[in-house]
Amino acid sequence: MFELSLENSAGKRAELTNRKEYAVTEIQGLNPPSAKINTSETALFDGGRFNSSKVNMRSINIALTLNYEAEKNRIALYDVVRVKEQINIYYKNGLRDVFIPGYVESFTVNYFANKQTAAISILCPEPYFRAAQDVINEVSMIVGAFHFPFAITAEEPIPFSYYGEIAEIDVVNIGDVTSGLQIEIRAEGNVTNPRIYNRDTREFFGIQKEFEPGDVIYIDTRKGQKKARLLRDGEYINIFNSIEKGSTWLQLTPGDNIMTYEGDGTSAEYMSVRFIHSPLYEGV
Repeated sequence: MFELSLENSAGKRAELTNRKEYAVTEIQGLNPPSAKINTSETALFDGGRFNSSKVNMRSINIALTLNYEAEKNRIALYDVVRVKEQINIYYKNGLRDVFIPGYVESFTVNYFANKQTAAISILCPEPYFRAAQDVINEVSMIVGAFHFPFAITAEEPIPFSYYGEIAEIDVVNIGDVTSGLQIEIRAEGNVTNPRIYNRDTREFFGIQKEFEPGDVIYIDTRKGQKKARLLRDGEYINIFNSIEKGSTWLQLTPGDNIMTYEGDGTSAEYMSVRFIHSPLYEGV
């Protein structure tokens, strides 16, 4: 069993499964997308040389039957599925709950068939399905130590929290594809020149700047959305020019990614870091 729905940029949504108005008969384009392999021939040896490769855009075609009352149900779909407009496709089966953004290429209807049918063609420039829910991992050197019930005496005080060793966390990418992520750094005290490290690749992303208590740093390493911003006193400030030389827009490879952080002096003690990512899938 599967669930399929469409949602346009205005937030209007059409559920196409598990309802009497529509019956989905076929969906094409749910498999992994094709790739373009660029090669060149050489006179030095047999065969050719690999130069580059890229994944092509994805096309998804949905065929469905418009049940009684066909005219009413067709008009309801027109209100959601509009040619050339952006639309999100939501798909859920027993193992994956994903969506993919695209643009409506065509919406054709067989008006005079005994059982009225429709076909919706959607082009997806970004070829990978995204997890419907983001994965959030948080790490801090401040370790909570406060539990209920409790009793405090002068002879046996109880700490509310304490500073641990250098913090690291395993950010697991359960997707099929290497992907970017969003990083949030919250300054609980004065923080200077924070850096985020991938322990395995030894790559880092750093900001050369002093931050005040309450500051929040937002870093986005996703392709096409790369940015570095500071939220201070309710105002967003572009800090792209403060990115440390040698920094890498960190990516999450499928599987384990051990991440850690540091800052000048005792900065790390006052940093709370969140890693937010949406796993990408080749197919469902």
